[in-house]
Amino acid sequence: MTLNWLQRMTRMTIFVVFVIGVWALTTIIAFVRKNK
Repeated sequence: MTLNWLQRMTRMTIFVVFVIGVWALTTIIAFVRKNK
């Protein structure tokens, strides 16, 4: 397990978390706007 592989995994994890966070945020905003 090299440092390069670890960096790639870390970057991938951050990217996945970021995408999920943005998707959840847009879903919540759309849900709140629909309920108003």
